[in-house]
Amino acid sequence: MANSTAQQVAEQVAGQVANQTAVTVAQETATQTAKTASAQTAKQVANQVKEVATNQVASQMSTLNKGLEQLTDGLNSLNEGAKELDSGANELNKGADTLANGIETFNKEAIQQICDFINSDVKDMGEKVKQLTELSKQYQNFTMLNEGNNGDVKFVMIIDAIKKQENQDNSKEQAILSTQKDEEN
Repeated sequence: MANSTAQQVAEQVAGQVANQTAVTVAQETATQTAKTASAQTAKQVANQVKEVATNQVASQMSTLNKGLEQLTDGLNSLNEGAKELDSGANELNKGADTLANGIETFNKEAIQQICDFINSDVKDMGEKVKQLTELSKQYQNFTMLNEGNNGDVKFVMIIDAIKKQENQDNSKEQAILSTQKDEEN
């Protein structure tokens, strides 16, 4: 019995030691395996992420490059358009200057002369025509009319063209004035 008890105790102790050793060995093996596996897995994952990221960056760089080329083309077009706009604005400015000079010349050579003619010669002539019209209304015939009869006389005026000759008119007036002054003295 003592033999059997000792054997039982020895088996129990051996079982416990075996269990503890197995647990310890299993834990250490699991830890080592986990460390090794995690390092390898981490390297694999890192390589895969690196590859995917590199592909994405390369793809994005290609897209970015195309976008930059389009932007460069657009800026070149904008620059050319700005040059054309500047050239057109210069042409417009020259045209506006030409138009302003033409209008000024037209005003001096045409409009002012017409206004001067209307305000002087035609205005004076208009007054003369008005006075002659009033006189003609009072004048009813060339001969005597019987009492109670009314006559109607129309006058036709023919006038020469009016030409303004300032130098000749002024010199004639000065000559007349100087002659009159000489006679007075």
